[in-house]
Amino acid sequence: MKLEDFKRCCDEIFNACRDYDVIAYISDSTKQSIVPQGGVEYAARLSPKVKEFGVLFETHVIPENLFAELSVDKYYEDEAVNGGVANKFVSVEQAEKWILEKYQESEA
Repeated sequence: MKLEDFKRCCDEIFNACRDYDVIAYISDSTKQSIVPQGGVEYAARLSPKVKEFGVLFETHVIPENLFAELSVDKYYEDEAVNGGVANKFVSVEQAEKWILEKYQESEA
């Protein structure tokens, strides 16, 4: 994947969070290949901004590709991401369940 394509995907998430009442999103990267150089940093810069739009929870489904998974791990090392409520999973179903549980906890 080229950096411009990766950024376009990140921008789609950003725009949806800005334009709609999004409180959570799942980034399914199971089929993702290696993240291009600069991609992790680009995504990490957007994370605090989507939280300003009201996103409470973000999840990532871990890629099957080991090198892409390492990129997801690097993303989670970023302080801006750790400051929010974010987690990673091996399936979309697990991510959905976690979001629902966290949302219910926040409403209690």
